[in-house]
Formats: sequence, structure tokens, C-alpha cells
Amino acid sequence: MGSTCAKDFLGWSGNPVWIDEEKVRDEIDAAIGTGGDLSWTPRTVLAAAIAAVAACGWAPASWDGVTTAERVRVLLGGGRTKRDSELVEGISEHIDAAEAQVDADLADALALSSSARDGYVANLHSALAADAVTPRTFGLICSAVSYLARERQETAIRAKGEAFEPEWLGEINEKITFSGQVTTCMPVEGFAYGTTEMFVIVTTETALVKFTTAARWADDLKRGDQVTLTAKVKKHDGYNKKKQTVVTRPKPVK
Repeated sequence: MGSTCAKDFLGWSGNPVWIDEEKVRDEIDAAIGTGGDLSWTPRTVLAAAIAAVAACGWAPASWDGVTTAERVRVLLGGGRTKRDSELVEGISEHIDAAEAQVDADLADALALSSSARDGYVANLHSALAADAVTPRTFGLICSAVSYLARERQETAIRAKGEAFEPEWLGEINEKITFSGQVTTCMPVEGFAYGTTEMFVIVTTETALVKFTTAARWADDLKRGDQVTLTAKVKKHDGYNKKKQTVVTRPKPVK
């Protein structure tokens, strides 16, 4: 069908330009953001992601800059610019180590995500278990590096918590100073109607310290914060067979 026929059928005139199959493939790749071959396996993409994170750190899709998925695309696609070549060169130093650990990481990620029935984790499991990578699952598989790091950290924290045998701090009515990490922090109903207080548990090297406070300094506390506080020991308590030191009038040490 020539340009004249196009005008007759479509009501506009033009001079079509026919392009070859290779150019079509390049334009499709650019549009869907794969940057290369769609026959990659999850193992290949995961190994590249492990190397990219080792070289540059984890950069999620929300990152205002070059993301991990973009670095992996460049690494697997070869890259075409000087910047791409420099990026590939930097990541390549970590490829051997990534290859040595990818099978164990893939097995761990599949095992940890196997019980999920919906949401991100279930989708990640399906992507990792597939025979090939699609444009939709490419970034998901790259994110397995971050997912696995979080899961391993949580597992280590839980294991430490189960093995931790806290001791009581101080004597009743004694003023003490302690440092540790905030492991529980949530608002609870206060003694006065319509008021709230913060319920906090601080884990030190040897103890679990528990208190409730309406002090304004505690409003900004969050789980994971490191604090040093002074307080008065109210009682020696316990929960789930773990000793807890209950304190009153906690104040931050400046």
C-alpha cells in the first residue's frame, strides 16, 4: 500500500518509512526498559544485581539517580556510552564473588518467600521461580538483593532476641543511667481521659528496660533509635520468661 492508498483509506497523506527487524527490536527494548536480551534467567539478573549492589550499594526504583535495576541493565546489555563502560568496569570487579554466592542467595530468597500468598513477596517468588525474565519482573528480581538482606537481618535479630537472657538493672527506687536501642515504641491510652502516652522498651547489652511516658521528648522516638536515659527503678518485672526493669520519670542524657 503506497502513500496515495494511505490517503484514500485514512484521510491523511504521508511518506512511510519502513525499518528493519533489528531497529524494531531496539525501539521495543528502549520502550519497555529492558536494555537488552529478554532471554535472561532470574539467576543471571540476580547475579548481576548482587555485583551491582556490592559495587554501588542498593538504589531502589524511588532513588533520585541511577537505580540498581538501571545498573544491571547496563551491565547485561553491554552499554554504549563512556559512562556505561565505566559503570560496567566498576561492577565487573565484583562479578566473580557474585557468581560464587548467587546460587545460595537464590535458594534462600525462594525459601523465604515461598509461604507468601499475595503482595510483593509472592510476586517476587514467582519471578525468581520462572524460567526467564520479563520486562515486568526485571526490577522485581533486582530487588531480591534488598529483600534478602532485610530478611536475614530480621532473622538475626529474632535469633538474638530468643537467645538473650536479660538481667534486672539497679535496686528499687534507685536512679540509674542506661543506654540501648528502642525495640518497642507505640502510643497507648494515658491515665487522663483523651490523652496518650508512649510505651517504650529499650534493649541494652544486659537488660530490657520498660516505661510509659507522656513527656514531649518521647514523641519523636521510633523503633531502632539509640538512646541514653536516666530514670528511677520502679520494679523488677517479667514478660514471656524474660526479666524486665520497669522505670519511671525517664529523661534523655544530653
